[in-house]
Amino acid sequence: MLECYKLLNGFTNIESTNMFTYASDRHTLNTRSTTECMLVPEKSRLDVRKNFFTSRVVNDWNKIPLEIRTAPSINSFKNNYDLYASEL
Repeated sequence: MLECYKLLNGFTNIESTNMFTYASDRHTLNTRSTTECMLVPEKSRLDVRKNFFTSRVVNDWNKIPLEIRTAPSINSFKNNYDLYASEL
């Protein structure tokens, strides 16, 4: 989750639009998934593609509360995510 946070918030040199698709990129309707910056899983037929990082992390990322996903720093994300994960 930490690596996904870094990718989506520009803490790495990798462009996140090359790896992930937001729900807001697919349509312009004002739904919960577009306002909360939810990721859309890529459709794949091959098992190899299903096991890629970008395919595995999408559903877990979307389950995290918006307050944690939009944390202002890496440390605040780590601390809030650890609290969230310990409650599960």
